[in-house]
Amino acid sequence: MIKMRYSIAYEINRYRIYDKRKRTVGWIRRPVLAGNWLEVYDADGKKRFGVIRQKGEIWLEGAGEDSQHCAMEYAEDENGMGIQKSVLRPPMAEWTAVHTQMGELAVCQKTDRRFSIWMNQRKVGEMTHMQWLVKSIYLSENLPKEYCGLCFAIGFLMLHEDDVWMV
Repeated sequence: MIKMRYSIAYEINRYRIYDKRKRTVGWIRRPVLAGNWLEVYDADGKKRFGVIRQKGEIWLEGAGEDSQHCAMEYAEDENGMGIQKSVLRPPMAEWTAVHTQMGELAVCQKTDRRFSIWMNQRKVGEMTHMQWLVKSIYLSENLPKEYCGLCFAIGFLMLHEDDVWMV
């Protein structure tokens, strides 16, 4: 499986997705303040997906499709109780999957904050450096480029699911 490398860099109110030749392949719009939604656009500026996080679940709104609900799954002990590292920190989301035109797209988060990407139970990519200024995503060249933004949006919202807000 040949993997294409993409980089994702933050700009004001959005992320730019570009390939190794620095050509823009898509955009991700982000709210000014910390919000629970992202919008994925292709290189031409056409909206492809809306991704919204709400209390342990993600809603996906595709261009021209009905919205989909997908629950995030968390680590559990043998009694079915969620495992969390601290009383003050919520449990980390480990897995979620959405149905796309190509099949089931799953994003899995590991404890080291690396992500693996699966399509129809076959690994097709990974995301690294999610807490750095420039993030990296590696995807099979068989996937459409707009799935890069979709995978990033889902991973980004999963990454921040266990954030703790201090006032």
